[in-house]
Amino acid sequence: MSNSVCVVDDDNYKGELVGAEWVLVDLWAAWCGPCLQFKPVLEAVAQKYAGRVKVCGVNVDEAPLLATKYDIHALPTLLVMRGGELVHRRVGVLSQRELEATLDSFLEESVS
Repeated sequence: MSNSVCVVDDDNYKGELVGAEWVLVDLWAAWCGPCLQFKPVLEAVAQKYAGRVKVCGVNVDEAPLLATKYDIHALPTLLVMRGGELVHRRVGVLSQRELEATLDSFLEESVS
């Protein structure tokens, strides 16, 4: 993970996921090829949305309680959270454009 993407585990998730207005969470595993292919997209989005969206990564093998809490059965899974509440879930790899469009729709909605 880059410095732009925070690492979340079973111990620190409350402080990382609940304390921010908008959070994008990438649930992944080291053995998941599509998860690894998605990392550059996630890092680019984290840099572009710095200050507006907190971007976090969760290795499900190292955070089994979180994987259970969010009912993760396929990887990668992306969660969009607002104020600690889950507002959107997406399974599978997205292009940077698709991910940015998804985030923009939520950010625009919260302004209006």
